[in-house]
Amino acid sequence: VLQWNIRGLCSHREELQLLVSTHTPNFICVQEMKLNIGDSFQIRNYHCLCYHLELEDNEYGHGGVALLIKQGVHYKSLNLTTNLQAIAPLIIRNKQFAM
Repeated sequence: VLQWNIRGLCSHREELQLLVSTHTPNFICVQEMKLNIGDSFQIRNYHCLCYHLELEDNEYGHGGVALLIKQGVHYKSLNLTTNLQAIAPLIIRNKQFAM
């Protein structure tokens, strides 16, 4: 598991790509992405579960979380009932567990 409070994805995208290519983690947890409307976030060979606040046109991006799951890892997205910026998958292995 790679976890990073990135404090702005756009300014650290290349560093994140380097970490991912060096360590190839199964799971990548990213907080404080600070994406603006229309910004996208993808990393090759990973499924991305993202949550970010819907902002007005004149607001800058803030907050936001992402969980990237390596292709080949079986999972199911869980629906959370919370006001928190949170995402959760059910990881499917021989036995199921929530992350």
